Amino acid sequence: LSLDFTDFISSEQQQQTDASSTAELSSGEFRFTTSGERNPGYRWVVLRDYFKSLFSLDALVASVKTIVLQSRNSADRDAAGFNPARDFAAAVGVEGPHALFAQKMASLEAKYSRPWYFRDAQGQPNRAVGELNAFLDTAAAKGIEVYLFTNPFHDSFWELLRNQGHMPAYDDWMQEMENLLRKRRSGTVEFWDFSQDSAYIHEPVPAAGVRSGPLQWFWEPAHYRQELGDLMVDAMLSDTCATEIAFGRRVF
Repeated sequence: LSLDFTDFISSEQQQQTDASSTAELSSGEFRFTTSGERNPGYRWVVLRDYFKSLFSLDALVASVKTIVLQSRNSADRDAAGFNPARDFAAAVGVEGPHALFAQKMASLEAKYSRPWYFRDAQGQPNRAVGELNAFLDTAAAKGIEVYLFTNPFHDSFWELLRNQGHMPAYDDWMQEMENLLRKRRSGTVEFWDFSQDSAYIHEPVPAAGVRSGPLQWFWEPAHYRQELGDLMVDAMLSDTCATEIAFGRRVF
């Protein structure tokens, strides 16, 4: 399970809603409740979604467009839930990697040029921390092993966070994650940090117009390629797969 800093911050420093009540409210939308039991109202949820898709003109048009626009280069997920990045590959093939980096950096700069907060006005961490804790409670109760990890970003993204003053919030978040997971330290949870500095994140981006193919490790500042992801998986599973750890730090 990826722990991404940007999923734990808010653009407003309002008081956070209690995480447990939020989880209970949202559980009505899923096949199973947070306690692991089948949700008796799930069939109605499915029927309602189909109804809204068919009888809302916007939803119907969007659904038709989604089907019509499917191609080998469309954004997709494979059977294991991974992103094959075919749309990234197609964009890089046409415009080169610089265009993809520039486009993403523009959107990141617009997003993170304003204040973002990990804690609310009362000093409490973002409610996503409580949701993570609730998830781990459920996994522990069912004896499920969980590998938690932070993601690597390209150095251009880290530089943006540094320039916009978001690193204190990042450091606070990282410490909160370590404290939370140490308190519940068990044989069913491992925590890996791939966000630290490494040779992989400093890969230079070609100039505009250069169609040299994608970078070796990154598609753009916030999305790394399968080649880097494979190194992460190898590191996390090295004890059981006899692979050599070449990247990342096991926190515990």
